[in-house]
Amino acid sequence: MKLHELLAIESNLETQAAKVRSDLANTFEKKRHLFEEKRTTFTPNSEGAQQVTENQSDLQTTVKKELAWVRPHIAKSWYASYRVSESNTVARADIILEDDAVHRHGGPGDDVAGVAEAARRDHVPGPGGPDARPRQGLPAR
Repeated sequence: MKLHELLAIESNLETQAAKVRSDLANTFEKKRHLFEEKRTTFTPNSEGAQQVTENQSDLQTTVKKELAWVRPHIAKSWYASYRVSESNTVARADIILEDDAVHRHGGPGDDVAGVAEAARRDHVPGPGGPDARPRQGLPAR
């Protein structure tokens, strides 16, 4: 699978895995009756009388079955995240600024992602973009 394909499905798989995990936790916490077996019998006091089953609830599922159901969803999410991380460490890319100047040529792909993430996090404006200086009373560039 190519990196762009993995990036397209990674967040969906993470969301699906999180939903499945929360559903499983909910099942374990609030639906304990699915994991229990109960049988109520009546035994008469007279000799030779047979026991009579009055109420019976069978085991609906097991912890092993529930975990087996969850495993493929979580595994797909982990595998996609692993492949994205692996691809980013071996990928080579140029970091090109908005004015078409090459900041770094042939650097690791995770550097590119790191620079892009830092720029988004720190709200770094590009060349010719909005500048905070005039609003702070400092001379414009």
